[in-house]
Amino acid sequence: MLAGIALADAEIFSEEIGENLILDLSCVAGEHIKIVKAKYWAPHSWFCSDQHDAFSKTSDHCNHLESCSINTAPNGFYGDPCFGAWKKLAVSYTCQTCDEGKLLVKGPGCIDPCEGGNYIDQENGCTLCEEGTYSPGGSASSCSNCPSGKEVAMGYIGTSESDCSFRAEIGENQILNLSCDARDRGKLNSKPVV
Repeated sequence: MLAGIALADAEIFSEEIGENLILDLSCVAGEHIKIVKAKYWAPHSWFCSDQHDAFSKTSDHCNHLESCSINTAPNGFYGDPCFGAWKKLAVSYTCQTCDEGKLLVKGPGCIDPCEGGNYIDQENGCTLCEEGTYSPGGSASSCSNCPSGKEVAMGYIGTSESDCSFRAEIGENQILNLSCDARDRGKLNSKPVV
């Protein structure tokens, strides 16, 4: 049963179900789950203890998601802290939003937008692009390769497509003439050094 209890500025929702069921936690669009408390135990057994890492397992599974589901089958997600005894799960959580300007990422939670040359990895947050690629940063979810015939200079990571330049290969002892004349656009000319 879902119950909302106002504590401080956050509303805490509590769910409690028996084993062999699926518990669904959810927040409205734009909000994410933050686990406050979780316990998985055998309430009718005097000799069994609860699953001691139920809070960390539930937090790792559900925090920073808009919704999540937990299967309470014995020997499943929480293990079986008391073989043969009927068990139940109790979870309390809040629904939170990121501060203005922050981005929600599953692993680290609310983060600042990434700097150029980085992309968002959902487990690790801002992650540096590979050498020779580019990304504007912000909320980019991947890095991009330059268009055909262009590349980011060796040893660099670009922040936009404008960091991509034409690739030119010439032989030893040759001079490279790059033409900006509209008639020769895209032509690369090289000649031997005399």
